Amino acid sequence: MHQYQNHIGIVGAGISGLALGCMLAKNNIPSILFEKHSKLGSHGAGISLSPNGLRVLEHMNLMNNIHNHSVQTSRTRIYSDSRCVYSADPLLRTMSRENLYKILLEEYLSSGGEILFNHDLKGIDNNKSKLFFNNGSKFIIRHIAACDGIKSLCREVVLKKNSDPIYSGYSAWRGLVASDQDHASIYLSKRSHIVTYPIDKNTLSFVGVVKTNKAYKQQWMSRGSIKEMREDLSMHPNEILNTLSKANEVHKWGIYQRPQLKNLFNNNITLLGDAAHPIVPFLGQGGCMALEDSFVFGKLLIANINDLQKAQSLYEKIRINRINKIKQMSEFQGRLYHLSNPLLVKGRNFLMNLSSSTTDKRLDRIWSYDPLDYL
Repeated sequence: MHQYQNHIGIVGAGISGLALGCMLAKNNIPSILFEKHSKLGSHGAGISLSPNGLRVLEHMNLMNNIHNHSVQTSRTRIYSDSRCVYSADPLLRTMSRENLYKILLEEYLSSGGEILFNHDLKGIDNNKSKLFFNNGSKFIIRHIAACDGIKSLCREVVLKKNSDPIYSGYSAWRGLVASDQDHASIYLSKRSHIVTYPIDKNTLSFVGVVKTNKAYKQQWMSRGSIKEMREDLSMHPNEILNTLSKANEVHKWGIYQRPQLKNLFNNNITLLGDAAHPIVPFLGQGGCMALEDSFVFGKLLIANINDLQKAQSLYEKIRINRINKIKQMSEFQGRLYHLSNPLLVKGRNFLMNLSSSTTDKRLDRIWSYDPLDYL
């Protein structure tokens, strides 16, 4: 049994786990990060960072690195039946997930953090803060920060019941193609939409989502075929599909959800990121919410390291309403994107065009958030 009684044990080296590790390591709070894979990888995935996520990275003094490895999009455009119905000034930075992981991991390690790869969580003793892994190793730690994603074993311990993620009704495709496109685009169609954005000067990331009863496996790394992708996204113009078909490889996955939580902690476990609130990706807030969670909980741990229950309670109080609100807004955005009734489509397009020239109050409520205002 490895003794780490004075360490915060972070389960999962995704965005929330790495960001929390950075917060703690830079403030000399001992932590150890457990990652089930042998290395970090994004498997051809990009990420868009809206102002609320960028604000967290700025508070963490990481924006110089982010600027060096990301793209400031020149414009965001939304198309409906090949007609532009929305065009707005750039507020997003886009990049590869792999580069974001690298920036966070390098910051964590350079600040004295410790990470163990090939540690796939098998079991938890919540009362004694013990972690058991499939490789046979065991650890006693001070507190468990659950950043282990939508399939979180920690979440099941918090809820005291086993439950499988629920298929959202959407499945998705993603890939990378060579392109010098400098703006973000969203193409809307019946029961489907496609998002494209640059992750560097020469590479375009895309995600195509289709509303379907054909639930793909909840596996981020599953490969698919160009032919199958074109069939799923066949409601879009050939011009767009031909661009996506230039990808060297494409990945497919089912988009799954979890019910809203009333509590974000139980005893010695605190939930962050997708372990707490996996959401459909239609507002691009999954990564940004993970950053917000980690920054808030990290700050509270730093301020209340001798009273972890206080840190947990304040974290839940600060985050729970925003988490649930963003989840609801993301689900609504999915319904809005995939309308098929011509009258409803016309009304949606009118409102989108109107918000091009006025403040989009819905987005402003999301993007204007600064966690320091609540700490």
